[in-house]
Amino acid sequence: MRIRSCILVLALVLSMSAGNMQTVQVVKASTATQTQTDENLPEKVIIATGIMDTDSKGNMNTNKKVTRAQFSKILVNASPLKDTVAKKIKTSLFSDVKSSFWAAPYIKIAIEQDFMQGNLQGKFRPQDTITLKEAVNGVVRLLGYEDSDFKGNKTSAKMSFYYSNHLNKGISKKQNEGLTRGDVVNLIYNTLTTKTKTGTVYGETLGYPLNKKGDIDYLALIDNKMKGPIVATKDWTKKIPFSVKSAVIYRDNKKVTSSSIQVDDVLYYSKELKTVWAYKDKVTGEYQKATPDRINPETVTVGGKEYTIGTQKSAYALSTMGEFEYGDRITLLLGKDNTVVGVKAVEDKNEIIGGIIIEKGKHENSKEDEGATVTNYIRMVDSKGVEHTFDCDTDKLLVGKPVQVSYIDDKAVVNEVELYDISGKVDDEATSLGSHKFAEDANILDYREGAYKQIKAKDLAGLYLYQGEIKYYRLNKDGAITDLIVGDVTGELYDYGILISASESGNAYMASGSYTFEIDGKIQSATTSYKMLVDNEKGPARFQFDEKGQLAGIRMLSVYEVRSISETEVSDSRDSKEIADNAVVYLVKDGSYYSTTLSKISNLERYKVNAYYDSNAKRKDVVRVIVAREKTENER
Repeated sequence: MRIRSCILVLALVLSMSAGNMQTVQVVKASTATQTQTDENLPEKVIIATGIMDTDSKGNMNTNKKVTRAQFSKILVNASPLKDTVAKKIKTSLFSDVKSSFWAAPYIKIAIEQDFMQGNLQGKFRPQDTITLKEAVNGVVRLLGYEDSDFKGNKTSAKMSFYYSNHLNKGISKKQNEGLTRGDVVNLIYNTLTTKTKTGTVYGETLGYPLNKKGDIDYLALIDNKMKGPIVATKDWTKKIPFSVKSAVIYRDNKKVTSSSIQVDDVLYYSKELKTVWAYKDKVTGEYQKATPDRINPETVTVGGKEYTIGTQKSAYALSTMGEFEYGDRITLLLGKDNTVVGVKAVEDKNEIIGGIIIEKGKHENSKEDEGATVTNYIRMVDSKGVEHTFDCDTDKLLVGKPVQVSYIDDKAVVNEVELYDISGKVDDEATSLGSHKFAEDANILDYREGAYKQIKAKDLAGLYLYQGEIKYYRLNKDGAITDLIVGDVTGELYDYGILISASESGNAYMASGSYTFEIDGKIQSATTSYKMLVDNEKGPARFQFDEKGQLAGIRMLSVYEVRSISETEVSDSRDSKEIADNAVVYLVKDGSYYSTTLSKISNLERYKVNAYYDSNAKRKDVVRVIVAREKTENER
């Protein structure tokens, strides 16, 4: 490497810059629109509220029958009495329900509240399947109605109420037929969104939020259910009160495996949902000031940017009683709402920070008790995905170019770096790039126009990396690669989902496009002043967004007919393709796409499955989208 230097002051920020793309307007759908096409909304809500349990793998097993004992627990969990259940009772209520029976406390409440009844022979029949008419009696009571509110034949009147209030949505059973877990999910969800005798929506009486369409607001619900934050350590799994082996894990809103969680990630979890959310954003720089003061700090300024302090522990660390003083170099750990949930000291000022410039400009950057000043700055990202900002003369520094930073007399020196060629093939075991080995703890980043994602060496296995695709690297004394930034080679920097509609018009001088698409369960729309070249296309696609989150590109994916499927790959009997860790899975029905999971559509006797991949990507074997549809009788 050859180096040119300029001396400047270190500051770090996290804000994103405005890109140079043409103006694009993206309109995100409301929660109501999102849930309107979400076939799994009732199941998600029932799991999130804890009204019904899943198995150890998080499955609802919707085809299994529900016993009367199980239904007694469901009714109690769906009532205001959920948290009042005794662990055991002293006496038997029925001859077939012993006091030691697991459901005895629930049956006791169900009987006392007239949710359910025994028979004339003094039996409860706990193992019998609950029938529709019995279940309707229970939910009618949840809604505040009594037998005296119904005239004539009570059962017929309650069933009429059931139909007229749309409690039957998603249920096809007749009154004397037994219910499955799927039927009960729909019945309880329909009850939550129905008005009580006093005119209030039942779910609201239990504290569950509603959206404008009258559905339970699932996003708001899970936000209320999140526990945390927890700062990840090497043994972070021990701090989660359930097994992460069967959990759903998201990192920065992308589905990942537990191995993707890194030390100092900020974690939140939901025991009911068996889900972990991780956030990796960090800010490192000089501690400039706290407001309103250091006695009781509510915000902290690092690198000219102010952050809200989100935990008492962070507030204490930044206060006069804590370990940090103005001028200290610190790292802020940021949570899901971009608030500070952790503070760490940066001890090693001999550390060399290397990365790519992703922005340059001007900002106000004064310390406590100083007059306001405006300085030039650059913003860079290192191979760990941490952003840094430095005040300096930016005239000779270009966005997209590599730099390194070191310290001389407590001042940061930014060095523009010219890279020597280390191009070559990454071996199939991902142990080396050309003649250079990967260090055991190598940090690797995939980067594209301000977007970036930390990856592992295995994500590069088998790829030939050309000189122009290597944006930054650093070697240790043994010549092994410790830090590497590559330029958009894995396909991980895009979003994958469904293009619902596309309409384009005009020519090279005056063009426009209008697009509707679904990503991560959210329907969005966008208009552009240029074409994506997907006019009238529909189906699985790759989506590119700029730094503002605005739509910048769409590419349709190639299809691959699946003959066999596992958790990690699909095959068409001739060859196989790897399934990406964050691949999205849909069930298509009547032209609409519904988010689902791989385990639910893996029965190829029941479902016809197609896998979709980007045929223009370097890694052609990586499946990004899987779509299943239920086979007709003739196809089975």
